[in-house]
Amino acid sequence: MWIVNEATFTTTTVLATNNLPPSSAPALSPASSAAAKEFLRATCTSKSELPELCFDILLPYASSFNGSQGKVARASAAIAIERHRGLLDELRGLKPGPGDVGAERRMLVMLLSDCVRDFDATYMFADETLARIDFLVSGRGSEEQRASDKLRANVWLTSAMDSGLTRKEAMAAPPRRPWGRR
Repeated sequence: MWIVNEATFTTTTVLATNNLPPSSAPALSPASSAAAKEFLRATCTSKSELPELCFDILLPYASSFNGSQGKVARASAAIAIERHRGLLDELRGLKPGPGDVGAERRMLVMLLSDCVRDFDATYMFADETLARIDFLVSGRGSEEQRASDKLRANVWLTSAMDSGLTRKEAMAAPPRRPWGRR
């Protein structure tokens, strides 16, 4: 049974593009067997909007999944959370350049502050989300508790994904002139 929906894989693929090494992601596993690779490829193909990226990111951990989509979801979430943390740290370190002056500088500072605040608020429940996924993977608890944990984990993962996409779109948008100017 799929424990956490496609938001897990989508979050991983969105946040993976920042190229930061996942420092507390799952331990790398020894070389994966053909069966482990095939299981991972099938899981990524059926659950991810970007199956090749999903496969490439999770391949180093493939032999640790032991046929469990829950373990795949957990690893995916852990990697996404680490990269989210890395991106947040990177955003905190960004400052306007010396050529950014006046209204442009204020807008840039405001945009960066908004990004940091959004990512920070999203990150607040990351560890709790991993704990919920761990509980789901363990198979313990009542059906009601598992349903609640699945819902909460999906809410956080979707929120993290939406926050990342929204900020990426804002950063990619062409700069606008201040109101009233042409």
